[in-house]
Amino acid sequence: MSKSALLVGMAVLALTAGDALAWQSNLVVNATNIRPISPASILYSQNKVKDYGYSIVSQNFGSGLTSYDSAAADDFVVPAGKIWKVTGVDVAGEYFSGNGPASSEVITFFKNGAGHPGTVIGQAQTVNCTDTAGSFTCAINAVTLTGGRKGKRYWVSVVANCNQKCGEWGWIQNTTTHHNPGQWENPGGGFGYGCSSWNDTSSCIANAADDFAFDLRGKTN
Repeated sequence: MSKSALLVGMAVLALTAGDALAWQSNLVVNATNIRPISPASILYSQNKVKDYGYSIVSQNFGSGLTSYDSAAADDFVVPAGKIWKVTGVDVAGEYFSGNGPASSEVITFFKNGAGHPGTVIGQAQTVNCTDTAGSFTCAINAVTLTGGRKGKRYWVSVVANCNQKCGEWGWIQNTTTHHNPGQWENPGGGFGYGCSSWNDTSSCIANAADDFAFDLRGKTN
């Protein structure tokens, strides 16, 4: 599935003031890391190799590059009458413009906010995931989600803490959209696409899709 990189919205980022070196950031590349995450205790999955498309940056870049900090999120539904205790989040991803590894990962769950991530559930968790060339297997403190009488929609975001030495991390997208469109934001506007708050990924980024590859693990009752 290896393809040549698609360079979308390139930005040249100065490393330091007066530094002759520069680092080039790519917002979107073709997915090449095709190792799926398939552990036990799956509550929900939309992680299928045959659907893999592009990788979209979802990353905290660190000091000096905060205007490029960006995040992706995708939704899922807890079925009616069910209670999920989520203890793991696994994502298909990859590094580019560098080889990693990320220093840590930030996992955040949200209530649904009219088709976008809404109120944060609890608080964001910074964790150290098992890293397989950019695909993460993440153990988290348990997050309890209820389906209610009709089923409830929630959102999960995964962001890599990855500085200039690390390069860039992209969350792999699916070509098939499950549920609502996946979301992306770049509050500081460094990539030049607008989308300072959550918006459909395809509306923000040319050639992007609206779905991200991930699994949720845990228990249900």
